[in-house]
Amino acid sequence: MGNQAGQQMKGYHQNAMGTMQSQADYMNKENIAAGYNEWTNGFKEYLSQAFGQQPLTIEGLSLNITRMRTRHVAQMLDQGINPNEAMDMQGHTVLDVFMESHADNLLQLSKMGCSAEEKTQIFCDIEERAFEMMDLLHQHDAKTSGDMRMRVPYVA
Repeated sequence: MGNQAGQQMKGYHQNAMGTMQSQADYMNKENIAAGYNEWTNGFKEYLSQAFGQQPLTIEGLSLNITRMRTRHVAQMLDQGINPNEAMDMQGHTVLDVFMESHADNLLQLSKMGCSAEEKTQIFCDIEERAFEMMDLLHQHDAKTSGDMRMRVPYVA
C-alpha cells in the first residue's frame, strides 16, 4: 500500500511539473505581447462603447458647433437631435451659436500677429470648416431664432 501511495505521489508530482513546463513554454515574448494587445484592444473597445457616446443634448450640439466639429455635429443630428430647439429663454438656436462662433473666429483671426500668408491660410481653413458646418445645418433645416414660426419652445 505504501509503494502504491508513493507511485501516486510521484505521478502527481510529474503531472504538476509537466503543467509548469507547458506554462513556461507558452509564456514567451510573442504570446505575452499578443495577450497584452488583445487585452488593451478589448479594454479600449469597452471604454469606447461605455463612454464614447455623447448624450444627445442641445448643449452638447452647441459645444460641438462652437468648436466646428462637423463629424460630431453630423452624428448628433443624424441621431435625431432637433437643431431648432431653443437653448435659452430668448429662443436662441444652434444656428445662432454658429453665427456668433464664426464671427468670433474671424475677429480673433483679424487680431492675430502673423504673416499675411499664414493669416490667409488660416482664413481659408476657417471658411472651409464653416461652409461644411453651414451645409450640414442647412441639410437638417436649422433655423435662427429670428424665425419665430419654426421655434421650439424653451423648456427649463
